[in-house]
Amino acid sequence: MSSRRKFRTHGVSSLSGGKRSALARSNVAFRVGWSGGPYGVGHRMPIQHTRSIVRAALMGALDRVPTRPDPILGLAVPTVCPDVPADVLDPRCTWLDPQAYDAQARRLADLFAANIRKLGDAVPDDVRMAGPRVR
Repeated sequence: MSSRRKFRTHGVSSLSGGKRSALARSNVAFRVGWSGGPYGVGHRMPIQHTRSIVRAALMGALDRVPTRPDPILGLAVPTVCPDVPADVLDPRCTWLDPQAYDAQARRLADLFAANIRKLGDAVPDDVRMAGPRVR
């Protein structure tokens, strides 16, 4: 068994107040984690890119960068980020099969919508409106 710690994800609520506020103010989606395809096909995003993206968000460097809307998830996706290649910022471009990415993004959008329905009135309107529009 590896002595390395397993990677765990945490929501924004687990961050300290200052970091949480900085990420909320950035108001953009950034990707950290898996890239290039589903598990078994893709790979972990290089840690230096992950760190650069999070650092840029925390420092406010993403507040004024151009973004493009994600057509499925409805997120504002930065088209530039300091120290990160532009092609890394567009998840669809990292997949060998763009249609497979679209199908996976639709599944994610469906899961998000189902979770919002399950949580009901506990979800603030601004969060509900920021989510994907599932057809």
